[in-house]
Amino acid sequence: MRRLQAWTAKKSPRRAVELALAGALGVATMWAAASCSFGPLLDPDSSGGSGGSTAFSTGTSHSGPSSGTASGADSGVSTCDIVDDVCDSMAGENCACSDCAGTAFCNVDQCVTDGVCDPLDDSCICPDCDNTHYCGDPAKKNCTNDGVCDSFYEGCGCTDCAAKPHCAGLLTTCKGGHLDGICGAAEPCSCPDCFGMAQCVPCQDPTVCTLGDPCSCAACKTSAVCSDSSKCLKDGVCDILDEGCGCADCSATPACLGSGSSSSGSSGSGPGSSSSGGP
Repeated sequence: MRRLQAWTAKKSPRRAVELALAGALGVATMWAAASCSFGPLLDPDSSGGSGGSTAFSTGTSHSGPSSGTASGADSGVSTCDIVDDVCDSMAGENCACSDCAGTAFCNVDQCVTDGVCDPLDDSCICPDCDNTHYCGDPAKKNCTNDGVCDSFYEGCGCTDCAAKPHCAGLLTTCKGGHLDGICGAAEPCSCPDCFGMAQCVPCQDPTVCTLGDPCSCAACKTSAVCSDSSKCLKDGVCDILDEGCGCADCSATPACLGSGSSSSGSSGSGPGSSSSGGP
């Protein structure tokens, strides 16, 4: 998963702990764990426990202030634990800390286009984040549909962000030029309605299950994440990066039946397409 690759570039013992957690829990679980770590960005007094704010959480709407704001950011009091160019929200650092001032959470719509979807430096409406698990969630669990695009959480698959320049360009590839919540058979993977769908998430290596692979890959089907039936949401949407082929939502998809895309590069073509994160 490309956000993990971005984290490895941030040389910090604290990042190493997060990566170790990701490896131990599996990527799908890591998304939820990582989402909780963003909480202190919102409020320097947040402890992460009961009553604390949470930046985003897979499967639920995010709560707390919208991105670009943080309690204490205008007080002139630094919230930096250590000034080391690493935004460490777990240590209470937020937008009032110079380490975090350059992140997408503190700079609305920020993109660092370098081929990597960074969990802090990139907004969800960035080309690098189109087809990643959180920003391109096929079930659109990251969308709030409140008429305001909060791009730290919401991507081009959310109607709130349709007017953003990058998103508007992608929508021209969709049937009718707009989102309808359905990835049609004739629609390319560049249409945001298709982000994260099984046919648009290819296997990187058919012999090895890597962090960039969907559960439809032969080498991933028996992995701990992909074989966990508790991850089956039964919401009518196959989230192939989190739900295995044993889930009712995915079992009948061409990818799981063996007739869909299974090799790197066979899907995801079109403007703004990018490789995605996986189990």
